[in-house]
Amino acid sequence: MTARAAKRKIAEGEALSPDKKTKLQTDENNQVLNKTKLQTDVNKQVLNKTKLQTDVKKQVLTKTELQTDKNKQVLTKTKLQTDENKEGTS
Repeated sequence: MTARAAKRKIAEGEALSPDKKTKLQTDENNQVLNKTKLQTDVNKQVLNKTKLQTDVKKQVLTKTELQTDKNKQVLTKTKLQTDENKEGTS
């Protein structure tokens, strides 16, 4: 477009440059929003990873509970030995 034609379009109110610029800014904003959405997805992955870490902690707690059961078995075994000692004494 020549300068003369541009001046005529401006005079007629048909200058499209500001609208195009606004549209491009809107596109840039949309891209920023899309980028933010991707960051949110990354945050969700971090939350999922944290949830998995919680599951690992639950497994550790379960392992501790099993160890407690082993201790109870040891106490039961000690009690049986005590009963044998009582029989030997009488």
